[in-house]
Amino acid sequence: PYYKNLWDKCNVPVSQIKMADDLSILPIIQKSAVKEYFEDFKSLEYHNFNPVINRTSGSTGKPLEVLVDSRVHSLSNALVWRHYNWAGYKFHHKCVFIDHPFGFEKGNIDKETLYQFDTAKKILKVNSALINTQTLKELCRIICEYKPDHIHSYPSLISVFAKYLKNNPHLSIKPKSIILRAEKLYPHQRRLIESAFQCPCFELYGQWEYLLFACECEEHNLHLNFELGICEIIKDGLPCPPGETGEIV
Repeated sequence: PYYKNLWDKCNVPVSQIKMADDLSILPIIQKSAVKEYFEDFKSLEYHNFNPVINRTSGSTGKPLEVLVDSRVHSLSNALVWRHYNWAGYKFHHKCVFIDHPFGFEKGNIDKETLYQFDTAKKILKVNSALINTQTLKELCRIICEYKPDHIHSYPSLISVFAKYLKNNPHLSIKPKSIILRAEKLYPHQRRLIESAFQCPCFELYGQWEYLLFACECEEHNLHLNFELGICEIIKDGLPCPPGETGEIV
C-alpha cells in the first residue's frame, strides 16, 4: 500500500515506469519511512512469499528490520556463492567466520560462547562480542590448529588478528583467501591483512536488506549484482553525471 499511495501522491502511473532511468521520477524513500510505516510496506499477500525478517547491522544508526521473501533469499545465496567461487571457496573447504556477534540475528547477544564448530558445514564460528586481548591468543591458537581454507570477516575485525600475527611470527594462519564484508576495505587494511595471512583479500559490499551488492572478482574489480536490484548513483537528488562522485541508492 505504501508504494501505491506514494505513486498516487506523485501522480505517477505504474505504466510510466518502464526503464531504470524512469526511477528518477520517484522520490527517494528514507529509512525513517520504512520504520514508521513498516506494515504499509508489506504486500497484501506477503504471507504467500514465505518472508523472513532480516535486521541491518545499524552501522549508520539504529538497526532496521525488513522482510525478505524466500525467492530473493535463494537468489542472494546463489549470487554470494558466485562471489565465493571467485575467491576460490568451495563447498568442501574449511572456513572460519569472524563477523557479527552470536545472537545478533535475534537481537540477544551471547556473551559467554567464544566459538562454535559446525562440523557438517566445516565452519568454525568466532563470537566477535568476546574478542579482546585476553581471548585473542586462544582464538589464534584454535584457528591455527583448524587450518582453514578461507576466512570470512570484517576489515576492522580481521585487522586485529593480522596485527597480532605480525607481532607473533611463530603463529601461521595461511588460508587460500579472506572474504571481507560489512565495511569498506581500505588499501592500508588490505596490505596489512594480505601481508599477515599471505593470501589475497576479496571484498563484498552488501546489504542486509538484500537490495543490491557488489563482489570482487579474481581480477580484483567490484561487480554489481543486477540480478537482485537496480543501483542508482545520485548527487543532490539527481542522477550523478559520469565521472563524478555520488551517493548509492
